Amino acid sequence: MHFDEEVIVAELPDRKSQAGTGFDVVPGSLALAATGFGVASDAWRDARELLLGCDLRLDDLGALARRSPSIVDGVRSYQDAVAEVRLALAHGATVLAESELTLKQIAGVYARVDEEYAEAFGYRKGSHG
Repeated sequence: MHFDEEVIVAELPDRKSQAGTGFDVVPGSLALAATGFGVASDAWRDARELLLGCDLRLDDLGALARRSPSIVDGVRSYQDAVAEVRLALAHGATVLAESELTLKQIAGVYARVDEEYAEAFGYRKGSHG
């Protein structure tokens, strides 16, 4: 999603967010929902980091392993699988982080519009509902 206007990121509310009613939208609720994507992104990055220490080489299995074609193939398959999972985790973490940013940007747009409406129509923020 692309925004042509200035990027505005909404602040997280200090209190538990309330649901919007009617045309009322609570930007903090959108920003709060975005944090779940951030937490998930961090978890995916952590999982990828854990797999960085899971290398398996033929040398780890001794001289006998190098003489066994099935073990050689098994190690190669293991290495390929770990590499594929690492790539998938990196991609997933990126998508989740981008989703978090997008939700926060949307929350920022809502917050800005809410401020503009409060000024234009003379209501205090949080008391128009």
